Amino acid sequence: MLIVYGVWHSAPFAFIIFYAGLQTVPAETIEAAMIDGASRWERTRYVVLPHLVPLIVFIALIQLMDNFRVFEPIVGFSAQANATSLSWIIFNDLAGGEGSFFGSAGATSVLTILGVAVLLIPVLFRTWRDFKGKVV
Repeated sequence: MLIVYGVWHSAPFAFIIFYAGLQTVPAETIEAAMIDGASRWERTRYVVLPHLVPLIVFIALIQLMDNFRVFEPIVGFSAQANATSLSWIIFNDLAGGEGSFFGSAGATSVLTILGVAVLLIPVLFRTWRDFKGKVV
């Protein structure tokens, strides 16, 4: 049930972002690929997907950060015994729950920051390179 809730909660946002991104794909580029004899798959692979890569990274970052702060569905579905999240571990520690989970909560926080950094660093380098080239 938690997986169904997660898909129901996050898929509409991703679909709206991707739909908006598909609206910005240049028609001239797709037309040029068609004239060059590219199949539908080749147009998708070599024209549309490279255009959507920044949006894919954005959605991945948002979903990564959102998935680490899951609290409501775990408490709402009464799944405390079967599922945990960073928010639940912190809540349990602050409420004086059994066991000390401060180590695992801290480790999960560091892993979240590292995951966001791994996804964000290439985008920042590309943006810096583009900006550096325009300032000259």
